[in-house]
Amino acid sequence: MSVTFPSQKSAHAGQILQSMRVALWVIVLIFIPLEFQHIYLACQTPEPLISWLASMNSEWVYHLVWAIWGIMILRGKVLEGQNDVVSNNSFLKEVKSGLDNHQQKSKFKQKHMIAGCCGLLTLAVNLYVAWSLGDHHPVYHDEYSYLFQAETFLQGRLSNPRFEPAPELFDQVHVLNLTEGHFASRYFPAVGLFILPGIAWGLPHLAHWFAGSLITYFIVLTAYE
Repeated sequence: MSVTFPSQKSAHAGQILQSMRVALWVIVLIFIPLEFQHIYLACQTPEPLISWLASMNSEWVYHLVWAIWGIMILRGKVLEGQNDVVSNNSFLKEVKSGLDNHQQKSKFKQKHMIAGCCGLLTLAVNLYVAWSLGDHHPVYHDEYSYLFQAETFLQGRLSNPRFEPAPELFDQVHVLNLTEGHFASRYFPAVGLFILPGIAWGLPHLAHWFAGSLITYFIVLTAYE
């Protein structure tokens, strides 16, 4: 019985790992000077994390986070490939096949657990930010229209009766108010239906917290693939 590890493959994997370490350091060296002022000013406030999330450069910080995550996933794949065992013995092949099946099941559970933990972490961050900011109103016209649509559905209607004596008093962005007898959101009903449970329970942000967690869960699973 003989077990061999291809030295050429190991050397290649070592070069890839070294390149990834360099890439991580480059990212860190780019991040620190560009975000130092934002982080420094945020640390002077009572809520440093909230202040930094509100002031950071969102055009590139999010991409940076996913770049780091992608490098870590790739590193795991390289290390996994380094541990592959090549054998010409049929008995060892059968044993290895059984072990591979067991490892695949374990990896399946592991990646879903990690993705679930990341989703829960997203939910925790959303709850922390919401608790820190307190009760607040929608920021954009779209959000007012979504709330209006969900509240319309909650009343068991697809549209509301228009104020016929002076309908122009209720003209607003993203709300249809031109047709006699109809006063409704201009958007398709999916968003209104999605946030409807939260509106009914007095938690209008609930659906968005859940959506953020769900998106994180599937992004992590996609990164594993």
